[in-house]
Amino acid sequence: MPDRPGVPIDSAQSNPRRLHYFSGDTGGAHIGVCMEPPAADGRIYLIARRHRYFYGFALAWFDPATYATGAFKDDGAFNHYQIGWMALIDGGRKLAITTYVQYNKQLPGTAPESAALFIFDVKEQKITGKYIPLADCRALLGVVQTAPDQLVGTAVAPDGNSSVLYRFNLRTGKTEQTRPYPGLICGTPRGDLGVPVRTSDFLVGPDGLIWAGAEADAGRTMIVRFEPGDLSDHPAGTVSGKNIRLLFNGGQLYISGAPTVRRVKDYPFGGGAGKASRPLSSRAGLAGE
Repeated sequence: MPDRPGVPIDSAQSNPRRLHYFSGDTGGAHIGVCMEPPAADGRIYLIARRHRYFYGFALAWFDPATYATGAFKDDGAFNHYQIGWMALIDGGRKLAITTYVQYNKQLPGTAPESAALFIFDVKEQKITGKYIPLADCRALLGVVQTAPDQLVGTAVAPDGNSSVLYRFNLRTGKTEQTRPYPGLICGTPRGDLGVPVRTSDFLVGPDGLIWAGAEADAGRTMIVRFEPGDLSDHPAGTVSGKNIRLLFNGGQLYISGAPTVRRVKDYPFGGGAGKASRPLSSRAGLAGE
């Protein structure tokens, strides 16, 4: 600012302030995917996605109480995979991490045949499960917990132009139901699109349905609601913009993904509409209507 001396970006006087630079901890990662609110251990978990000259991703964390940071050493578990999505489950005690196949020529081994779902326990700080929900799909994207031991997720179908919804039972480690969808939900893993910050949302709304964005015509996104029970779809309408994000708060729906943030008032969400889907602070760029 005029007449004010500059300060280092990591100085306590800097606003915004850089608290930590994760690139060195995560092997050259560039894009960060932040998971907020914090997990049960109080830490904020993030995915550091490598691209350009690198491959794969890393799981890291930041403790807002102490400013401590760290990165999980996966010992090769994530080799030849790229991040699809990450979600808190089991009351924040675990992370569900979906992936898509990305062969890494810098590492030994061959590319897996199918995309994988990883379960990470934040207390034990280790991967406690690796599953293949859909053996014929090489890209898993959005995932959310809809009941104890139950996840619902979406994948890019083998044809590359449609999606597969699936309901997965964590207790049995098996997929209980699948349902095709004619469009692409949460985008596609082309380039930088297959990361949560650059895909459309996938979350449980106040009506108990899963709200997601699916590709529509040029420059527009279809907002679709899915029943967790039978995976049936209920279109809510189309909006301009790509890579939309959704926020429910006070009975209203806020939609980003365009030059302006849109607000939908008095939508019949059903019971519990006054509760926010996630804190307002977890949505960067929510300004204006």
